Amino acid sequence: MLRIAILGALVVLFPLTAGPTPAGAQQRPATEQKGRAPPAQQKKEAEPEPPPEQPPPYEPQTLKLAELLGSLAFLTELCGPPDGLNDKDVWRKKAQEFMSVEPMSQARRERFAGAYNRGFQSYRLVYRKCTDNARLSVERLMDDGAKLTREIASRFGS
Repeated sequence: MLRIAILGALVVLFPLTAGPTPAGAQQRPATEQKGRAPPAQQKKEAEPEPPPEQPPPYEPQTLKLAELLGSLAFLTELCGPPDGLNDKDVWRKKAQEFMSVEPMSQARRERFAGAYNRGFQSYRLVYRKCTDNARLSVERLMDDGAKLTREIASRFGS
C-alpha cells in the first residue's frame, strides 16, 4: 500500500511524457489530454479512503503501560537502574520494542508516545534528585507494570 502511495505521488510530481518537448511546442492542459482527469484527480479516485482506525480492545492498558514506562525511564535516569538491570535506557528500549512489534498506525503510535512522554514529564515535575520516595516509586511502578502486562497477556493474549 505504501508503494502504491509513493508511486502515486511520483506520478503527480513527475508525469510521464512521450519524450522531450520542443521548446516552441505547446502542450495541452492535463484535462484535455485524451479525455482523462489530471493525475492528481486520478489518484484520489483510485485510492479509497481507509476506514477509521479501530484501536484494539486493550488500548487503555497499552497507554497506561506506556505512561508507566515513561515514568520508569525518568526515575531510572535520576536514580540509576534498579537492582538486576544494568542499562539506564532499559525502559525507553522496552517502549521502542513494543512499538516495533505491535501493529500501530501513525495515530496510535503518537498516542503511545504521548502517554510515554506524560509519564516521563509527570515525575520530572516532582523529582529533581533521587530520594527514598523516588526509589519507592520505581518499585511500585515496576510492580504495577508487571501486573498490567500479565493482565494484558491473560485477557487479550492468544
